[in-house]
Amino acid sequence: MRFTTRVTRVSFLALGVAIATAVPAFAASPERHAYFGETHVHTSWSLDAFAIGNTLTNPGDAYKYFKGEPIKHPLGYEVKIDTPLDWAGVAAFRLSS
Repeated sequence: MRFTTRVTRVSFLALGVAIATAVPAFAASPERHAYFGETHVHTSWSLDAFAIGNTLTNPGDAYKYFKGEPIKHPLGYEVKIDTPLDWAGVAAFRLSS
């Protein structure tokens, strides 16, 4: 049993080393780029955010925030993202009166 455990640990260690040394080869490829973004954002146009008191932010504010510009938080203070996002999506639904 001890031998099997030791062999398993060595195998996982060897696999980890192999993966760690192969990663720079993938990163150097111009076809592989990491893009960071957001897929789910609530603004005052979404019913659930509006229900908890978010009456200030709209999809335009979300866009400004994603670009790294400061916006007004629903509680009154300014917020700003440290690193602008590469992409984002805001699902906007607004009932007309």
